[in-house]
Amino acid sequence: MSRPKVLALVSFFPQPEDRGDPVRVMAALRALDTTSDLTVVAVRRPTTRADDVEALRDTLRGRVVTVPLPKHNRATRWLSAVREGTPPWILARTSPDTCRFIAAHEGEFDRIVALGEASASHFLRLRPSVPWHWDKANVLSRSSAQDIDEAPDPVRRARAALVHRLSVAYERRLVPAASSISVTSHEEGRRLAETFGRTADLVIPSSVDLPERTSDRRDGGSVVWLGSLDYTSNLAGLRTFLAEGLPLLRAAGLTLRIMGSGGTPEFREKLQREPGVEYAGYQPDLGAALSNARFAVVPLWSGAGIKLKTLTLLAHGLTVAGTPVAFEGIPQPERVGLVAEDSRSLATALLECAPERADELARHARHIVSETFSHAVTREQLGKLSDGPATG
Repeated sequence: MSRPKVLALVSFFPQPEDRGDPVRVMAALRALDTTSDLTVVAVRRPTTRADDVEALRDTLRGRVVTVPLPKHNRATRWLSAVREGTPPWILARTSPDTCRFIAAHEGEFDRIVALGEASASHFLRLRPSVPWHWDKANVLSRSSAQDIDEAPDPVRRARAALVHRLSVAYERRLVPAASSISVTSHEEGRRLAETFGRTADLVIPSSVDLPERTSDRRDGGSVVWLGSLDYTSNLAGLRTFLAEGLPLLRAAGLTLRIMGSGGTPEFREKLQREPGVEYAGYQPDLGAALSNARFAVVPLWSGAGIKLKTLTLLAHGLTVAGTPVAFEGIPQPERVGLVAEDSRSLATALLECAPERADELARHARHIVSETFSHAVTREQLGKLSDGPATG
């Protein structure tokens, strides 16, 4: 039996895997590459290098086509966003070359899979003759509303409110148009149903690699924070923890080790000057960077879906203190980590966690990640797309 021919659309180049979006996309691409005859059209980032493209082609057996980012200035993009009813950040990832490729080649495929929120934007202009699937990282209409509350000043609050309205308009057009939709968690599925009256066809949890083993050598002198400094929810949570949780760690002689890409130069410089903080930046070999760590903190009060940062830290055997939002989608979170509502409680939970309790949590966490959030689960769920044409 021949394998289905699938066209996968990627709006943010998935190499390097330096934040949650490319990690999830790469897991999906590997799964699709296993279950289908795959072609990928990926929009390059401004920083995409030739070796990033080669890394993607070396990873996948299928064909990889890369297209450039659209060229327009910030003011023009905002004007277009308001006129079209589409968030400006999505327009920044919508490539006319991708639209042209779909129009020219859609008849060659059995299905098109849009990976991520922005990849579906091409179907605002096109109505393909083959089924198309939308793998949604989150329900934008709900997550963008949270950004309004987290905005630090009136100007950014007004901008967040506008982006929220545009996000609602964007999803309102595309959710009914998709042949099928997948979400990252059952909680996200409920948000999709509550907001748009549409049931998700698949729940595809984010997945991570499970290291063969974790180091026996543990550094009890630092607590890891992991995430992109460009993501609003990450940044708001980190700032809150720096103000309210870090003083407790510092008083106990602990250091907050911050790992992750992005951030403005000004904020990175502030982190480097902050007493009790070690700014490590992006770590390409995360396994090595986490190999001697014991504790981690995920202070999140907004954001949707399963958090890849939480899964990654759990998979590496760290004892994770996080908010309920940080553990969304993970069954029995109190059995895999330390759950608390505010920064001071997160810090206190880590300081009071006995070694035996930390080891127990780490063992159960690795089991849950292996059974529920492995790449095998992603392959199984995405393989269902080839069972037959879906209709929305």
